[in-house]
Amino acid sequence: MTIELLGDNCCRSQRLQNNIELALQSFAQNLVIQKVGDPERFASYGILSLPALMVDGEVMAAGQVLSVKEILEML
Repeated sequence: MTIELLGDNCCRSQRLQNNIELALQSFAQNLVIQKVGDPERFASYGILSLPALMVDGEVMAAGQVLSVKEILEML
């Protein structure tokens, strides 16, 4: 499973990253979050608001800080 966090180093992106890490603790596998900060990549995915969460190349959420529960439901 490929998990990407698209965003800059703002507090909203950091909170989403923290929530993703907490959600991933419940998985037996050691999953890695790839952080993407390149605006050209944001545009190539059609993302207009940050932060965004992508799983296996699919945009799961953009412009919101998901809770741990919401992330677990998506995964």
